Amino acid sequence: MDELLEALIGPLIEAIAEALLGALLGLVAEIVVEALGWLKEASPVFLTVMLAFVGAGAGFLSAWLAPHRLIVAQLAVPGLSLILAPIVTALFMWFSGKLIRRSGRWASSLVTLRGGAIFAFSMVLVRYLLVAQRV
Repeated sequence: MDELLEALIGPLIEAIAEALLGALLGLVAEIVVEALGWLKEASPVFLTVMLAFVGAGAGFLSAWLAPHRLIVAQLAVPGLSLILAPIVTALFMWFSGKLIRRSGRWASSLVTLRGGAIFAFSMVLVRYLLVAQRV
């Protein structure tokens, strides 16, 4: 029974852990983006591609800092974090963006549903390819 519970809850915990890591790295990226004022006038296509590359860089960084899976238990659905982590991160980033805009400051495209999801998906995908496949 414990193994079944671990197999069912493990992917959820791993996705939440990766989403929190993604959100943390996303907020750091938001600080950098805010410092680069010229991004305010950049095209949406450029910003989308940039978010994917920054997310991939964050994935490489997280795989370097933690070169092992966050949850060691055998997963019932491998790769579930590729779906759950971007959703959780996108919601967190959207909420953060809402708070930033409410305070009257400019918020980058990273703190939107789309931006958070693109950043998190590229981060989790790189992390999945580098770390999860080693096990």
